[in-house]
This record gives sequence, C-alpha cells and structure tokens, in this order.
Amino acid sequence: MEEKENLANEILEPKTNPKNKPEEDVTRRADSVDSSFGSLGEEIEADSGQFDEDASKFFTSRDSLIDRAVHDIERRLIDLDCDGSLIDAWLLTLVDHWDHEKERIVILCQNTVFLIKYDFIALYIAEYQRVRLGSIDRIIIGKLKYPSRSIAPKVQNVAYKAGGFFKNFIRQLSDGVGTNGGILNFTSSLRPKAEIQVPIKNQQAILESSGQCDRIGVRLYWCSGKQPQIAQLWNPWSKEIPWVTIISHPLLLKRGKKCRTFDVDDFVLSLRRFIHRRNESVLDPLHRCQIDESSILMETYLGLSSLVHNFGELGYFKVRGKFSF
Repeated sequence: MEEKENLANEILEPKTNPKNKPEEDVTRRADSVDSSFGSLGEEIEADSGQFDEDASKFFTSRDSLIDRAVHDIERRLIDLDCDGSLIDAWLLTLVDHWDHEKERIVILCQNTVFLIKYDFIALYIAEYQRVRLGSIDRIIIGKLKYPSRSIAPKVQNVAYKAGGFFKNFIRQLSDGVGTNGGILNFTSSLRPKAEIQVPIKNQQAILESSGQCDRIGVRLYWCSGKQPQIAQLWNPWSKEIPWVTIISHPLLLKRGKKCRTFDVDDFVLSLRRFIHRRNESVLDPLHRCQIDESSILMETYLGLSSLVHNFGELGYFKVRGKFSF
C-alpha cells in the first residue's frame, strides 16, 4: 500500500476497501506481532456489579467477534514496513467535534495509530483513519467539559435522568412479572409506593443513565495545532479536523467484569510509553510531543443532535428490536 510521506491522515470510504495482502506477507506480519497482543477479552479487574442485560445487545459484547475484526484489519491495513508491527488493540469510543459518540477499533502500531470503523454486522472495514505517531505533537488527558455558556450538559442531564427513570421503572415492572404479577397483576399495582424500590444491582445503571458519570478520555493533536476553518467545524462530516477525542466504550460499565479492551486508560498507558520513548530520541525539545493532564474542551453549545445520537447509541452496532444497525 503506497503512501505519501507527508500525509498525516488517510480516510478510506466503504466503497474503496483495500485489497488483500499476499499470503506470504500476511505470514511475515503475523510472526512480527508483539507478544503482548493476546486475547482481547482479557479481564483485568473484577467488580461487584452484575452483567447488564443491555450489554448483550451490542454486537461487540462477543469477544471472538472483536478478535476476528482485529485480525482482519491486521491482514488488510497494517503495512509492516510503514506502520511497524501491531502492538495492541482496543474497542473504544470516538467523540467527534459535534460531540457524537462513535464506536471505533483503535490499533496501536510501532509508528501509527489506526482508528477504524468496522461493520460488525457485514464484517468489513467501513472506513479508517491513520495517524502517524511522529505527527502527534500534543496529548491531553482528562475529563470532557463544555464551555461555560453551553446549555448542552444541562439538556443532556435532564434527558438522561428522565430516560434512566423510565428505563428502570419499566425494568422493575417487568421483573415483577412472574413473582407478584407486576403490571399484569391488579393487586400488585395497588401496593404502597414505599414498596417499589429499584434493585441494588441497578443502582449503578441509574447513575450512568442520569449522566452523573463523568466522561474521561484523551485527545490527540497533530499538524502542529493547526486550527480548522469555521466551515469545517460546522460540518459534522468533516474529515479535516486535526485532532481526535477518545473515551471508553459503554461496555466497560455494562459488563460485570472490567475488560481492558474497552478501557481508554489502558490505551493511554500504552500510548504514553511509546510517546516517551519517541521523545527521548528527539533532540529539539520544541519538536517533542507535549502531554498535559487537564480538561478536554468540547465546543458544543446546544448539542441537540448529539443528544439524540448519543442517547439512542446510534454510533454503535446493536440489536434494536427486530432490526440490527
């Protein structure tokens, strides 16, 4: 796969998928993969939560499906001479400049970071973005926050609290069916309100759905902090934004056990190690990548489109009733 040396990003549209590599090249690349790359479903920490029934609606709740996608990406995209060997892979969430959350496979190679939209239903690479580690000049790690004049967080908190209330109320009624009859039993519907309590195992779900959990992530800048034009910022489909924001995947909280595959902190640890190593080889301090720990500013003021998009989890491949998209 030929590439220009001065190109920091590349976007591949669905209709122009790359061709398969020769089999001997695939074998050579597979032998060069770092030994730290193992099963993506490795559990790194157990917690007291229960497996959320909503987690099974994500296609990516199946670890074998993620492994298959990563090996497909490795075979089709990664060029050993240009990108270096594959180090590790994660399934995380990309937050674009319009605050839309989108499911992405993040691949870390010796010289490159890939952000890949993979169709987990049709099993093909829909699009990808290639960022050279050498072009990354600034990294910010911290909480995502909005400008002081933005009403987006207020609107989102109200929507998520209302949605979380109705979701847990319906879940409680459905849990009652088969025991006291729930909504199907007239006598049970007349019980005092004090008896209607949300199960302890759903308390975490209430906090998550009410918007009380802060989003923590990392933002990567390249092209020496070049600012995009206003037309690009106002275009929700613009591919010319010289930064990318990444947070953890929702499955990190929905599963009963913490899995490093969905954890942005695990990605940051690996990325920082490689950036520090690269900085040591750069003699001029002005050309080293700067790593800051501070808030990540999301320049969203109204946020109605992101509210609909994120609340409906439209950026993830899920089973939605009789349909899957």
